[in-house]
Amino acid sequence: MKFLPHLLWLTMTACAPGSSERVLGADRDGRGCVASAGFSWSGVRGECIRIFEIGLAFVPEQVPAQGAVLAAHVVMAPVPDAQPAAEVFVPGRAGAIPLFKPQAPSQGAPWLVNAQEGVAVFREPTGCLLEVRGQMFRSTGGRFTQKALGATRHPLFGGCLCADCS
Repeated sequence: MKFLPHLLWLTMTACAPGSSERVLGADRDGRGCVASAGFSWSGVRGECIRIFEIGLAFVPEQVPAQGAVLAAHVVMAPVPDAQPAAEVFVPGRAGAIPLFKPQAPSQGAPWLVNAQEGVAVFREPTGCLLEVRGQMFRSTGGRFTQKALGATRHPLFGGCLCADCS
């Protein structure tokens, strides 16, 4: 019976708010995105998204011999004439890099770019290349889903980005 007050004290302090145990889903950032559930803030979409659901994946051309292969993801703005037109989430970097449509795109020139950050997306017959400060990533193919593009097909790409969509 002497131990009852001590036992009661231990059970009350074990669940106290100052406890070092992490509660899943309690990691909301300043915009309300829950990172443990895979959500990141998208500036071009103005909402929390899962980049692996909305974005198009690009894998490094130089794959490491060991360890995980981390993909970059390009996310399009839902409004066709938006600037920035897209953003890219790059492994190891906090936050997205905005991408802009060039004023007069030409053959062989990037069709999404951020010169200040050293980022460009090029369309090729076999897919797309993403260059981030000299590191090259290749698209995994595929197309943006209706969820990614919004209610209508994106006029800039017709719903297709880095795949043969014929």
